[in-house]
Amino acid sequence: MVDNMTSRELDALSISRPAKKPSSLDMVRASSAWPVPQSLVTRIQTVPYPLDALPNDLKLVVKEVGDFVKSPISMVSTCAITALAVVIQGVADVRRASKLEGPSSLFSLIIADSGERKSTLDNFFSKAIRVYEDGERDRLAESVKENRAAIAAWAAKREGLLAAIKEAGKSGKSTADFEAKMRDHEKREPARILVPRMTYSDVTSEALAWGLHDIWPTAGLLSSEGGTVLGGHSMGGDSVLRNLALLNQLWGAETVQIDRRTAPPYVLKNVRLTVGLQVQESAFRSFLEKTGNLARGSGFMARFLVCWPESTQGSRTFNEAPATWPASTKYYERMTDLLKRQRGIVKGFSPSMVDLSKEAKELWIKFHDSIEAELGSKGSLFDVRDVASKIADNAARLAVIFHVFETGSPVGPIAVRHMTGAIMVSAWHLKESKRFFGELVQPKEITDAARLEAWLISENSARCIPPTRRHAQQYGPVRVSKQLEAALSVLADLGRIRESNEIGQKKVIMVNPALLERSHHEP
Repeated sequence: MVDNMTSRELDALSISRPAKKPSSLDMVRASSAWPVPQSLVTRIQTVPYPLDALPNDLKLVVKEVGDFVKSPISMVSTCAITALAVVIQGVADVRRASKLEGPSSLFSLIIADSGERKSTLDNFFSKAIRVYEDGERDRLAESVKENRAAIAAWAAKREGLLAAIKEAGKSGKSTADFEAKMRDHEKREPARILVPRMTYSDVTSEALAWGLHDIWPTAGLLSSEGGTVLGGHSMGGDSVLRNLALLNQLWGAETVQIDRRTAPPYVLKNVRLTVGLQVQESAFRSFLEKTGNLARGSGFMARFLVCWPESTQGSRTFNEAPATWPASTKYYERMTDLLKRQRGIVKGFSPSMVDLSKEAKELWIKFHDSIEAELGSKGSLFDVRDVASKIADNAARLAVIFHVFETGSPVGPIAVRHMTGAIMVSAWHLKESKRFFGELVQPKEITDAARLEAWLISENSARCIPPTRRHAQQYGPVRVSKQLEAALSVLADLGRIRESNEIGQKKVIMVNPALLERSHHEP
């Protein structure tokens, strides 16, 4: 009977269990003198992603894809929501309060190392968009040919009328009749049939703006190699501030006057842009260093929902693809239905305006005010006040995305449950921004040391034998040899780790037992 009782029941009865026989590792840790660990300036404090905050169907597809791909769940969810934003921004705007209206577009940034399966996730969640683009291109092929012929014929007649007016003017004849015909002809200009181009990856800001103006007025800049975007030509030299300002304006769906040196100017009006970048940490740090204070000072980074997940590499055992994908199929079908609502878009479009319910609005105002109260010099969000100042806006955008995805319709009002979930998700992203940008002010070897230590604690707790340096370089978060050497040196100097061959033949990296004990008591 006693053998079948739980540990809690045994403790309640004050029954002593046989002491666990110490392992050789335990004996080495206990017998070897360890100093009191000195403080490491920065420790990574990750917060679990609020998966339960998502609408049920969205949570199910994130879990379904995450279980198969085995990428960090925060990364999976951010990719899924960003792809939804590309679709939903074309059918729904959101009104937070009177005179406070905005698009449902999102800017998201996933900072992850190579091998985290960024491209795989992008293909999973944006598949419906790309299939829709291909289908519309095929469906409209004949109509586009006829349309081009009609436009060419119209242009030829126009040239003929202009030539007739010029000829009559040269000979001194009246041009009134030809001018009347020209005015009538101008009214009959055929509207150009637009073929959806909704996804871009490696594109300059100039080409992106022209695409929104001339090809299709709603799009997503989705790149699983975001370094090509952030490190591209348009983000360098004298053009960086202009291009950051353009993207800032497109985030807000503002009207933008585009002036060009070698072509006529044009106006971007009633267009929508979602940006989803996945970038390696080194590439992103390089972008921030190259642009100096511009990326944050201009408000560009303030608009992003940042995701900086812990790697799952090293724990992704192989599993066969499931025979069926019920949640993914439903996600795909919902996106396709919403895409079909956007057929026939011509120059400019008007998404439906979706209002918050009374309860959702009250909750949003409380969230807005609670964030605002922490932006002062003594507030907890002072160091990320640029990001925090936009987070309530992003929460409203998430809420309308959740609402439209779940209901399948851009008709309000938005329920309080969707606003609650949106606030939880946006607050999580705010913590990620605070975590990442907080580390930027620390020396690189300190931040590397903090990340390495967190991984070493996990490895020392899970393995019978601590990891070797080679194992740490292969599977840990710091893989460049010189950086790993520097991080290990920092931790060793602070008495937090040491390399030892006291266990077996190989030299292993042991963590100060005081840190292991502390980690066991942390929530």
